[in-house]
Amino acid sequence: MVLAAMAFAANADAQELVTVDKVTIAPGETKEIAVNYTYEAKRLSCEAHITLPEGLSYVPYNIYNEDDEEYVQSYAKKGTACKSGHALSEKLKDAQHLSVVVASMQQQEFKTAGGSLFTFQVKADENIADNTQIDMKVMLSLDQDYRIIAVPVEKDQTTGISSVEAANGVSEVFDAAGVRKSSASKGLNIIRTAGKTIKVVK
Repeated sequence: MVLAAMAFAANADAQELVTVDKVTIAPGETKEIAVNYTYEAKRLSCEAHITLPEGLSYVPYNIYNEDDEEYVQSYAKKGTACKSGHALSEKLKDAQHLSVVVASMQQQEFKTAGGSLFTFQVKADENIADNTQIDMKVMLSLDQDYRIIAVPVEKDQTTGISSVEAANGVSEVFDAAGVRKSSASKGLNIIRTAGKTIKVVK
């Protein structure tokens, strides 16, 4: 089983890794995805272009801007491999395509101890295939070409009604029209348990 997608630059040695873990996600669920980095050399910047498959959409972060003293939306966030001098810019080209640049004007390199270059969030809907992939092109400073990364995406068949029932003990189930049901059925279900009401697609 492939647990992560990996790509190497043509001039990189075995110490350098840019990886993205396999994504398992259920319809209605939001997941954060990290572009991870490990290298024992100086790299100052990162440029990435991300293409989502059908059934996934980008979810923005609400990030507090200390200079303006307000929250702003961003479709990507700096990762743990970044230093204070790194800045992130992103551009959502359309529903499937996102471009991200992380760079340092102070010529600071990424942390060689490892971590993430940046993260982004996706949400799955009912159109997500059982097995698909997120396509990424990533280029670090000094690279001659893009690293091509195919991130495996698997539809979570266990997350949903059955796991909610098992974990919480369902007390009431309703369909989309608000009609009470004896058990969850295919489609949209409204589950009320332990004082909480959630919507789950089965």
